[in-house]
Amino acid sequence: MKILFRIIPVLTFVTLLVLAPSVIGQSEFDWRRYEGTQLRGIMIQGPWINSAEPFIEEFEELTGISVDLEILPEAQAWDKIRVEMQANNEDLDLFYNQTSRFGNEFVDNGWVVMLNDLINDPSLTNPDFNWDTDFPDVVRDGVAFDGQFIGIPTDRSLGPMLFYRKDILEEYGVEVPQTMEELGQAARELWEASGNSIPGFVARGQGAAATSAFSYVMHEFGGLWEDAEGNPTLTSPAVLEALEWYGSILRESGSIGSTAFAFPETTNEFLTGNAAFTIELGVNPSNVANPEVSNVAGLVGYSVIPLGPGGEEARYANPCPPLRPFALSINPFSPDQEAAWLFIQYITGFEPQLAYLQSGRVAARQSPWDSEAFSDSLTDDARDYWAAQSISSGFCPGTRGFAPPSIKDTGRARDIIGQVIETAIIGGDIDAAAALAQEELEMLRTREQAGN
Repeated sequence: MKILFRIIPVLTFVTLLVLAPSVIGQSEFDWRRYEGTQLRGIMIQGPWINSAEPFIEEFEELTGISVDLEILPEAQAWDKIRVEMQANNEDLDLFYNQTSRFGNEFVDNGWVVMLNDLINDPSLTNPDFNWDTDFPDVVRDGVAFDGQFIGIPTDRSLGPMLFYRKDILEEYGVEVPQTMEELGQAARELWEASGNSIPGFVARGQGAAATSAFSYVMHEFGGLWEDAEGNPTLTSPAVLEALEWYGSILRESGSIGSTAFAFPETTNEFLTGNAAFTIELGVNPSNVANPEVSNVAGLVGYSVIPLGPGGEEARYANPCPPLRPFALSINPFSPDQEAAWLFIQYITGFEPQLAYLQSGRVAARQSPWDSEAFSDSLTDDARDYWAAQSISSGFCPGTRGFAPPSIKDTGRARDIIGQVIETAIIGGDIDAAAALAQEELEMLRTREQAGN
């Protein structure tokens, strides 16, 4: 069923952008060559589609192309996309792609259009799209599979950061931690000094969801998901040390029930004022300042994630493996691929990306970051956040992602690793749990290599 995607713009800065055509040079480029085409896409509910909404109607007016989007919860969207690909459905034209999770699978199955020819065709690509100059190398590399681009990124990956309550640290005389050891000490100290009323640290601890937050800790300890040959390394000393640290700080600093914490629970816990520290990526100035979800407006400080025992070598690994961002991709079974390409260009242009950046998300394009419009829109708190984020987003751990990159079934791999993280949090036998998980990951990789 198609859900017609329309929204009446509200009076925000985005509305002002919508009131005029947004694509420089549009008079020199034939945007109306596919007038009358109807596109259908599947998107996930979330910040990107929220900020992109006002630009859909503008695109339709410019091109004469109508756009119908099904906006679904994340899990439902991924399932539906996969089902439609398996059916070679020609009715789906484009989709939101989590390339870190589906990139290898979709490339191997032939479920995604390689965009290189479209990008390089001057009759189909607006000259102001600036793929080579406005999308940083690390962003373009993230959607490249054997040199072929499978999507246009909407995001660049957030860098790992520490979020802390300035008022709590001041009240109890605690300095902002600079190392993981100091963070552990500070979290436990605040829990005890507050009479067990203020949890010192909250983070994801629920199964697969926990691997995202844990991955940044692991990298600071010098741990990797896999070795140079792609073999899982869950039992390496660095990963085991990181597991011990992560489990003990949650267990000993008052984060009750953290094995039930995924993204929503962790973010809610911090924003409602129930923790002193977190490394949850969803805490950003727009969330902090939103009175509907935040009790801590004006009270949050931002810093790069504390340095672990792995030191600078772990933080800035070289060579740098690509980050796999969210991106917009085209269905290879669609008969309207070129019209879909026009839409993707437009909706990832400067103004939609500026709106996304101003909503508090890490936009893929560089030009919005450098614009006066972005600088002028920042509050003092937001300036602190983006200053720290500009450093953190440059980190380059030795292996990226939330599971071993060589394993295609990322979801299953995260489930396996998540069980070890939960074991660490409850104070179980980490070595035994990691050894069992290591065997499962190795078997999973072996089956995939055998084509099973």
